[in-house]
Amino acid sequence: MYPLQRIWRNMLALRDGARAATLATRGGVTGGQLRDRIANMDDVTRRVVAQRRLRFPDPIPGLAADRGAFARTDGMLLRVAYALCPPDAAHALVDHVVRHATARGLGVHWTVVPTLAGEAALPPALLARGFRVDESQRLMVHVGPLTPPAAGPAPGVTIHPIATWREMLLYEQGSRLAFFNDASPHPSVVENRARQRLHDQERGWARYYAAHLDGRPVGGCYLTLYEDIPTVMGVYTVPAAQGRGVATALLAAVVDGLIAEGQPAHCLYVRVGNPAERLYRALGFVHVLDEHTYLRGPSAGAW
Repeated sequence: MYPLQRIWRNMLALRDGARAATLATRGGVTGGQLRDRIANMDDVTRRVVAQRRLRFPDPIPGLAADRGAFARTDGMLLRVAYALCPPDAAHALVDHVVRHATARGLGVHWTVVPTLAGEAALPPALLARGFRVDESQRLMVHVGPLTPPAAGPAPGVTIHPIATWREMLLYEQGSRLAFFNDASPHPSVVENRARQRLHDQERGWARYYAAHLDGRPVGGCYLTLYEDIPTVMGVYTVPAAQGRGVATALLAAVVDGLIAEGQPAHCLYVRVGNPAERLYRALGFVHVLDEHTYLRGPSAGAW
């Protein structure tokens, strides 16, 4: 079973309540301790953090009883998150994880939520051990209908779910342009990623949407369907259509669909500093926490 299937099945189990009450002891830290550290969060935020936790199913072995870290292997990277340790043990925890990864020829990609108990001391410990900051993302949550924008989408903006191979190819071409400024991606790159996306949608893991302006594809996004709290991801508008209300129309279509299905709560992630955050706030999304990722190669000299 490849990683996405494993994540999907874990999250379906959480959504259905099969694992909500029991997380086994892993890496020296019990499920009860993990639940306690997010018990004071608002319900939606707590549920989002719980479902993100399931993306990292494997405990790091050999840790003392007062510390833990969870991971999954992804190619040549060990992706680590949701660590827990006393402040004075942060350097020792990082050293242990790095040795574990290096022995397997893996780099380390470590996600930290500084506001979670047990993680505040990790950023300086990671930097001291040769990690560099890779990305900072902001989690925003929303419940119910969107706040109506002052100005609606431009005339001619339409949104519809993607249903065909050609539509998914066009979606991927637009995504490459919007996120990577790649106006001429290699056809095999577009086809491979479009095939993966269509595979996910056909199996009920995600739902993709396309935005058109006067009949031309200009944007898109997708929605996870395997999570307790659905996540809106990959919202984009091609440069030529920006400022025309395309992203607002996309989010409205997604949220209206969720509400019609009896699912009022949803979330999204946005890079810290991305101007799109202003739009999300205007539509009623609320910032609840930040995630920072740190990267280190298989040896200290890799960077």
